[in-house]
Parts: sequence; structure tokens; C-alpha cells
Amino acid sequence: MSELAIEFTDVDGTRRRVQIIPDCSGREGWRITSVWTGTSWRETGREPISDVEIEAPDGVRSWRGP
Repeated sequence: MSELAIEFTDVDGTRRRVQIIPDCSGREGWRITSVWTGTSWRETGREPISDVEIEAPDGVRSWRGP
């Protein structure tokens, strides 16, 4: 799976981003959260992940580790 990013504005008007970034093996990766400062993205958190499922109206796309 390639990198995935979802950007949104929360109810308080803050622009946020969630990224899913696979590692070079493609079996694990990172979930990274960021907030827009007005000039750049500032990372607010990250955690290692081992699988991702994306549900969309046209079907389910998955990225799963071992």
C-alpha cells in the first residue's frame, strides 16, 4: 500500500491530518497525526501499526501486516 493521508477541519476550525505510512517492508507502518499551524504541518502523535482496512462505498481496501 502507498501512503494514505486524510485531511479534515474539526468542529473548532482546526485543520488536521492523519497519515498512514507503510515502512519499506510493506508489512508494518505508522499512523501519524498532525495539525496545520498556518504555515506547515506539526506532528502531534504517531504509533506503529500492523494492518489497515479502508472501507469505501465501492468496496474494502486493505493493507495488512504478517
